[in-house]
Amino acid sequence: MLLQVSSPGSMSIVSLSFILWLIVALSVITAAIIYFIKHYNKSVLWAHQVINPLQHGLNRWNRQLNNWWQHNRGILFFQKTNLFESNNTYRKREVNNDSFAEELIDNLFTKDKKKEEDAELKRLKEENALLSQQQEQLKLELHAAKAHNQQLLHEINELLPLHQLNQQLHEQTNTLQSELNNVKARWTKSNEAVINLNAEVKNLSGIEKDWIDAVNHAKDLQIQVQKISILETEIKSLEAEREWLLVQLQQIKTKEFHEFEALQETCNSLVEERNQLQNKIVLLESEVGALSRALANTKQHQNEDVLWESKYLTAARELNVMRLQYASMENELSALKNKEQLLREKAKQTDGMAAQLQVKQDEIIRLQRQLYECQKK
Repeated sequence: MLLQVSSPGSMSIVSLSFILWLIVALSVITAAIIYFIKHYNKSVLWAHQVINPLQHGLNRWNRQLNNWWQHNRGILFFQKTNLFESNNTYRKREVNNDSFAEELIDNLFTKDKKKEEDAELKRLKEENALLSQQQEQLKLELHAAKAHNQQLLHEINELLPLHQLNQQLHEQTNTLQSELNNVKARWTKSNEAVINLNAEVKNLSGIEKDWIDAVNHAKDLQIQVQKISILETEIKSLEAEREWLLVQLQQIKTKEFHEFEALQETCNSLVEERNQLQNKIVLLESEVGALSRALANTKQHQNEDVLWESKYLTAARELNVMRLQYASMENELSALKNKEQLLREKAKQTDGMAAQLQVKQDEIIRLQRQLYECQKK
């Protein structure tokens, strides 16, 4: 059923629908131009990176525009907004087939709705202007691509003589290749003749070669015999040196063992004497203390005082003598410790000599193996 439009709002709906359909038509034209640019020539594929995002944006904008139009048009809009329940300024009329559309259109565009639609229309105009600018830019890029394509065609035309020259060179190369094949065939025949001659020469010189090989083999055997004698001499000298090192090592170990035992006994005896001296020093110190206390208590008896004082001096001298002996024994112990350290270092040197002896033993084994291999040959 056609709707009778008599209010000013109906004119704005018509103008808005006309603008929207105009924008849709422009977007379709732009998409067609983009499709033509993309499929015009493969030499403008570099423009796809700019065209593809713009095409996706146009498609998305068209979808949003269609959704907005479907959401805001006709009876569906009034059913979703419940206009009959919320508008108290609605003029009461009889609801019939002729006046129903007029009443809906009269109450459609209130002031708020007009403001929203004006803002939406302004935004759509701005987007349309932006799309127009992008369309102009794409036209410029299309013109540049066409110019580049013309330049490429011009370069291809310039390269055509070179292509013909390349074909001529290819034909000459084939001719030279055939001549070269003929020369190779003749050279192969001459090589076969030379090989036959060499075979005859080898047959004639076979006896001389066998004699030379026999002489060289005899020389090699003589050299190997000399090497065997040299190796035997080296093995004997190394075995003698090994025996001497074993004797020296055994003597050093025995001597060091005896010295170490003697030092150990001396150290033990000195430690015992030191302990005894320490005990004596303790006893003398206690006696000196007792004498000093007795001397302090018996000062009234002068004769006894002289006797106790002489005893005190004697004990003090003995204590000093024992302290000197103790100090000398400490020095002897330190000297013995130093000597023990020297013996340990000598033991390390002995271990080094043992390692050298093991190296000599390995060298003897290696030489014996070489001698065996030479004898085997």
